[in-house]
Amino acid sequence: MKKIIGALFVLIGCVAMQAQAQGISFPLTGYVIDKETEKPLVGTTILIPSANVGTVSDIDGRFQINVMPGDTLYFSHIGYERSFYVVPQDKRAPYTVRLALDVEVYQLKAVEIFPYRTELQFKEAFLSVELEDERTKLLKENLRASFVARAAYQMELDGSLNYRNYINQQTYQLHNRTFLPTLSLLNPFAWSRFIKDVKEGKYNKERMKSYEEAP
Repeated sequence: MKKIIGALFVLIGCVAMQAQAQGISFPLTGYVIDKETEKPLVGTTILIPSANVGTVSDIDGRFQINVMPGDTLYFSHIGYERSFYVVPQDKRAPYTVRLALDVEVYQLKAVEIFPYRTELQFKEAFLSVELEDERTKLLKENLRASFVARAAYQMELDGSLNYRNYINQQTYQLHNRTFLPTLSLLNPFAWSRFIKDVKEGKYNKERMKSYEEAP
């Protein structure tokens, strides 16, 4: 029994001598700030894994924790890169440190947003699209009013139309051969016919555009 008690005293003495050699713990005070803005970071976690102790910085970024020479302090804050600080071996008295953390930058991959919840729904919707027939599309283009009017002006007169045009000119000349040529601007009937044509839309923009496009 005496041997056991003696061994315990020797062990306690060795531990005490080792602690004395390493030095006792002392308070370390520090401030955690943003490296760019130098603003204090509140809520930064400070941890010493070897001693299983830790603390959190206050609203001013200030913290205080008991350390020993050679301890490694780990600092972590949301949105910032983790950092650490090693207590120098020659430190034996309280002192203050200032630690600046870098903002952590995340490189995110590009995200393509589709109006469908799954890729299968997108494929089904894509395959179910009914495209307009190319022949129907060309037919609609050829039946546009402006295209038809332009084609009509470009079309040559056939034999019957040439004959009718000739007869109309002869009839007009026979009716007016006994009259002196008059100025149409002073003809009330011509003005009446012009006003009627304007009301009927014969001189609207689309009609005038078709006249301009005609050769």
